[in-house]
Amino acid sequence: MVVVKYYMISKIVEFQKIKVRNFLSYGDDPIEVEFKNGITFITGYNKDTDSHNGVGKTSLIVESLSFLLFGETYRDINQKLIRNKDSKKSCIVEGWLKVNDDELYVVRSLNPGKLILTVNGDSDNFTKSIPETNKSIIEMLGISKTIFTNTIVMTNRDSMAFLNQKKEVKTKFVEGILGLEAFTEFLKLAKEEYKIAEDNKNRKLFEVTQTQRDLQSDIDYQQREKEKNERNILDLSNKIQSLKSVQPVDNSSRINELIAENELIQNSLIEKEDKIRRGNEKKYGMEADKNEKQKILTKLKGTLAECPSCKRPFEEHNRESIENEKKVLSEEITTLVEGISRLNNGINKVSNDVSSGKKTISENNRTVQILNLEQQKFVKSQTEIESLENELIKLQNFTNPFKEKIDETQKKLTILQLEEKELSNKARLANLIKEGASPTGIKALLIKKIINSLNDRINHYLIRLNSPFRVYFDEFFEETFKSVNGEDYSYGSLSGGEAKRVDFAMLFAFRDIRRLQSNVHVNLTVMDELFDSALDGSGMQAILEVLKENSDECYLIVTHRASNVELFDCNIIDLIKENGITRLNN
Repeated sequence: MVVVKYYMISKIVEFQKIKVRNFLSYGDDPIEVEFKNGITFITGYNKDTDSHNGVGKTSLIVESLSFLLFGETYRDINQKLIRNKDSKKSCIVEGWLKVNDDELYVVRSLNPGKLILTVNGDSDNFTKSIPETNKSIIEMLGISKTIFTNTIVMTNRDSMAFLNQKKEVKTKFVEGILGLEAFTEFLKLAKEEYKIAEDNKNRKLFEVTQTQRDLQSDIDYQQREKEKNERNILDLSNKIQSLKSVQPVDNSSRINELIAENELIQNSLIEKEDKIRRGNEKKYGMEADKNEKQKILTKLKGTLAECPSCKRPFEEHNRESIENEKKVLSEEITTLVEGISRLNNGINKVSNDVSSGKKTISENNRTVQILNLEQQKFVKSQTEIESLENELIKLQNFTNPFKEKIDETQKKLTILQLEEKELSNKARLANLIKEGASPTGIKALLIKKIINSLNDRINHYLIRLNSPFRVYFDEFFEETFKSVNGEDYSYGSLSGGEAKRVDFAMLFAFRDIRRLQSNVHVNLTVMDELFDSALDGSGMQAILEVLKENSDECYLIVTHRASNVELFDCNIIDLIKENGITRLNN
């Protein structure tokens, strides 16, 4: 029966041979191993300790290949200890292999440290550093040290008492072979991202809450200021109304009327007083004229020596003329007296008018004084009312000092709420990713799809190894252990040989899955000390039959049990160590 390779291959790596010199326990004489298809046992004897341990079996293939390809040994031995301690010459490991259609030749040495990569006979190491050449080797092979460790080398550590391990150990291991360890790292990263997202969201939410409190506080302050302003407006309006209700009468018009009236009277008095003055002047002239005429008349009536007019003696005048003159003078005097009487009457009348006008002016002035006192009260009241009305206008046009702050805070809050919404969405997305990466998320769904393949491979090998038991893992890597008759068992209840068959079945299944994940087919598998305990001859024969099914692969089996090797028709590499140096035992 031929096992079907059910995994996709991107690279085919064929190891052809390896040669070591002054490497660990190997001396200056080169030791060369050709990788032949089929099964080859590597065994040996240590004369220095009289035992089968410490011969250098693992060093010949496992350590040397790891050093050749990656510059590090399988067990990460200190580089100072890699060169044979008794040799003064260079430690050199050479390897020949084929990757798809390319022929590769690799040489790595210590003291001096060199690395040469030749591809199809061409080398570009003259322009590349050792780290650059290391990278080229890994890229060409598609094999990292981890893949080398998990797909080429099979040791006791890979399988022994696997089913006795704690659940988290088994889970981690099975996740690793299924290529799901990335979910663990992804879950770790997802948790970190979720925590960061939650912290960012919570910080922003705190800012939003704080800003909302600030906004509400400002709104409360604004409302209190508004109510206070409305109360002040009402109080001020009432006060103004109260002042207006008791405000004195505005006498300014009456005062102005009286002042205007006094001005008119005063102007009239000036005219009348001027008229009296002119009347008196005229009267005084008429009285003087009358008096003068009266004097002449008096003289004419007496005995006069001369004429009062011409100063001539009377005897020279006519007596008749004197009488005529006396008559004329009397008439003129009479006319003057009458005129003076009329002037006096007119002057008295005008004087009465002046007295009456002055009295009116005096009364008006007293009234104006009284009205001015009342007007002062009115002006004072009016001034107070106007001041209050101006204050009222200011209150009515009052701009709340918190309005601008509220507008700014509202804008800030809007921005913060948008940011908080975005961060909340990120946190929800991060949580979904975290949940998806959790053991019960996407990983469980993937495991459900591929766990049957793992179970099929395990039970395929259990059948091939004639084991009476079957193992089934669920998506949480909890195993169910049953006999072919359906009876429940546990790994701890098996005998050593039965448990070993289970170990090998799982080991082979794990190897297949590992190779599936790497997408690299390697012609070489090294089994280090896997046959050295608890397996009887039939168990070993069953395992060897499984290995022989893959006739195009090379299986190198490192073993201490040299006596059992002779029972099987396989190639043998026999080593011997003496005086600290390992060589082939020809």
